[in-house]
Amino acid sequence: MARPPLFLASQKLVGLSGKVILVRENARRLAARGWPVTVLAQRLEDIGGPGVELRRVARPWVASLRTRWFTSRVHALARRRGALVVGHGESLEEQHVLHVHNAVHRAHEALTGHPLTPREEPAYGRLQRRLMEGRRFTHVVANSELVRQDL
Repeated sequence: MARPPLFLASQKLVGLSGKVILVRENARRLAARGWPVTVLAQRLEDIGGPGVELRRVARPWVASLRTRWFTSRVHALARRRGALVVGHGESLEEQHVLHVHNAVHRAHEALTGHPLTPREEPAYGRLQRRLMEGRRFTHVVANSELVRQDL
C-alpha cells in the first residue's frame, strides 16, 4: 500500500535553530523509510536530502497577511495531494501532527511567578493558546519535558 505524502510545514526554516535541525532530520529519516516528504516554508534554506522535496510558499509583502497566506496555501496543497500535515508550532488551522517547541505560558510563570495574562501575552503566546484550545490536530509532540508538563 502506498504511503500518503507528508508535508513538514513551517513558515521560517533558516539558520541553525532546534526547529530547523528537527525538520531536516525528520525529513531525511522519513524519506529514507519510503515516505514521500515535502518541506514547505516561506523562508527556506536547503535542508533537504535524497527523496525530500523543498517547496517555497510565496510570501506576501504585507507582514500581517503572511501567516494566513501560508496556512491557506499549505491546506490547499495538502487537500490536492491528500497529504498528512506535520506542523511545527505554526498557525496551521488543521494538522495531523503538531510539534510544540516551547511553553510560552509555563516559561512566563516560571520566570515571573504569576500566570501570563491576556494583556501580557505575546503574539506567539496567543497563537499557541489558540492552537491548543482549537485542538484541530490528531497528535501532539512536545519537544521537552517542560512543554510536556505544560500540555
